[in-house]
Amino acid sequence: RNGEKPDIPDNCEPFLSTLLTKCWEKDPKVRPSFASIMSILDSKGFNQLSEVFLRSLQKMVDAMEKTVDATKKAKSALSSLTIQLRNSLEPRLGSRLAAQ
Repeated sequence: RNGEKPDIPDNCEPFLSTLLTKCWEKDPKVRPSFASIMSILDSKGFNQLSEVFLRSLQKMVDAMEKTVDATKKAKSALSSLTIQLRNSLEPRLGSRLAAQ
């Protein structure tokens, strides 16, 4: 927030400290890409961490896709209910409903 960043612990690996600092660059164009970050972590022997992170990321993506699917189904159901309600009310309300 407000440009503040957490302190990097003194016992942090130097390459991680450098990587964190690069990730916090104000200009997004200067920040490393996700692929670059993963490559750096892999090159330093963090491939197990990378795999755990990627599995977690995949679970989040799967959950988001399920939410999107559920939202689409709910939207479709709501649309169908709106049409059914309009069709059932139209004969009783006539022109008042059509004007809305």
